[in-house]
Amino acid sequence: MALSSNHPFTVAVSDTVSDPLDGADNKKIHLSSLAEISELVIYIGFSDSKEAAVSIVSEAITGDEINQHKKRVYDFLMGSYFWCSDTEYSKAVMWARLASQSFVNTEFGYGIWAGFPWFKDIWGRDSFISLPGICLVNGQFDIARKIIENFATMQNCNVQSVDYGRIPNRVTSKDNIIYNTTDGTPWMIRGVLEYINHSGDLAFAKVIYPVIKRFIEGVENNYLDHDGLMKHKDPDTWMDAKIEGVIPWSPRGCKANDIQALWFESIGVAKELAHLVSDQVGEKKYLAMSEKIKESFVEKFWDAEREILADRINDIDEQDWSIRPNQLMVVTIPHRDMLLPIDNAQHVIKNSINNLLFPWGICSLSQDHSEFHPYHDNQVMYHKDAAYHNGTIWGWNAGFTISALLKFNKIPVAYALSKNLADQILHQGYRGTMSENLDAYQHDPDKLVESGTYSQAWSVAEYARNLYQDYIGYKPELLHERVTISPKLPCEWRDVVVRLPLGVDNKIILNINVEDERTIYCLSTEKPLDNICVIINLPSQSGDTWTVKATLGQAVKITVNIKDCVAEGVIIECVKNLTETYPVLDDISFSIPNWNIKHQALQENNFLLRKRYSL
Repeated sequence: MALSSNHPFTVAVSDTVSDPLDGADNKKIHLSSLAEISELVIYIGFSDSKEAAVSIVSEAITGDEINQHKKRVYDFLMGSYFWCSDTEYSKAVMWARLASQSFVNTEFGYGIWAGFPWFKDIWGRDSFISLPGICLVNGQFDIARKIIENFATMQNCNVQSVDYGRIPNRVTSKDNIIYNTTDGTPWMIRGVLEYINHSGDLAFAKVIYPVIKRFIEGVENNYLDHDGLMKHKDPDTWMDAKIEGVIPWSPRGCKANDIQALWFESIGVAKELAHLVSDQVGEKKYLAMSEKIKESFVEKFWDAEREILADRINDIDEQDWSIRPNQLMVVTIPHRDMLLPIDNAQHVIKNSINNLLFPWGICSLSQDHSEFHPYHDNQVMYHKDAAYHNGTIWGWNAGFTISALLKFNKIPVAYALSKNLADQILHQGYRGTMSENLDAYQHDPDKLVESGTYSQAWSVAEYARNLYQDYIGYKPELLHERVTISPKLPCEWRDVVVRLPLGVDNKIILNINVEDERTIYCLSTEKPLDNICVIINLPSQSGDTWTVKATLGQAVKITVNIKDCVAEGVIIECVKNLTETYPVLDDISFSIPNWNIKHQALQENNFLLRKRYSL
């Protein structure tokens, strides 16, 4: 390690271990300027030799690295710039975007570290849940493709293996790769289509299509049930904690609801790419598979009388009716065709929000469940992994929760959650990022008890994604030469400006001005795109929705007032539609901790551990 600075300074290295929790190898380095100054810039270079470390520091000084770094940060933030009337929210989005960049790395080829300080591996599941919020909304399409390609090169191609077709769950080194996840590959496949639609890289379809086919073949060989649904092991979903690496704390086999949504989406992506590469046989096959999945899913998972969705089907075909947030992914994962009918989806959202959503986040299990653990870490009654997916709040789960709420126009509830998360990013925990977890029960909302990693990739990625994909409603589909924008604006936003990445080296610039009796939308591109159709769905104060279709060949200005809509530009169509209503969701609201419940986790020492061992 080499050190240098913009001012003379002294270095003192202490070997004294003042904290008994510090290891004996820890060193404390104290840096002090020789004179009183207002700013001390330290350059630190790490390498495998003294000479190389000194060279790194010397080059940083010569190249004025501190100002170069500031310029890179500025250019990055301006690339997908967003600002609105709510300053706190705008700042939180910027910090989430910036924090997300610390996870992208090339240690074992391009990937995304899961979290700091102890998840410094690249995880398949985490990488591809994070990909839209870390890469795509920021226009980093080259990095996104490299991440997909890197994982594709590590796909299990041994047809005799039960992991055939899977990408890694975790890569700790090139010699330490494990495949124990059923959802990592479907998340990648979902990300593939998003990447193509954002970037316009249609040629990538031919490159990646064999990888997708191989995954489907692996499922057909090892996990496809007669009903068309995908089977999997108990701990192979994102709720993967195990007792001593063997017994699952939160068993979700052999068919979890979110896994079926991902399987359905994977087949849908395969069908779309099959059409693109002229694989008519494959396209017909995947269409039939998709229809069978949908039919079986509703039949097996939905209770029409109670209007609830099962969390999973076990290996003897029994439903588990535990209320978990996973069911919201059934609503948000499919891009094109919904897995559940609209009415069913409303009940899924209602059951989830009313039972699981506290103002600071969504619980991983209902507090009314016998296995609910109200606190995560540092508990004398149980190991932290007992609570990990049994009550503990996960930051990334807020992402699909907000997506589901905005899909059904529940803007006030969604934004209240987003604002609370903004407070977490800006004012609580490790500033400028989001933690992995929170305790479910909080005694002081202004001093939340965070747990897990202090900075988690998918937490900040989902926060950023929510802005672009859900509040702005940005959906590029360059595969079909169109872009859809359907804003869901909170009432606090009176002025909005946002830059939306579209294809290679192009941006859509959207300005929105909300006045008392009208709203003005101005849309332009950095480079004209005559061949791209933009579809803009805009609410009016009368409760209707205006749909404007135009080309991106020149700027578009739309003024919506109570009576009409005036569109200027190369307008193809301007029509008024009735806004869909969702009466089931009229009375949804945040839940709060029920302090009167006598949770077994707090009454019986290691009760869940003993329960799992008794099964």
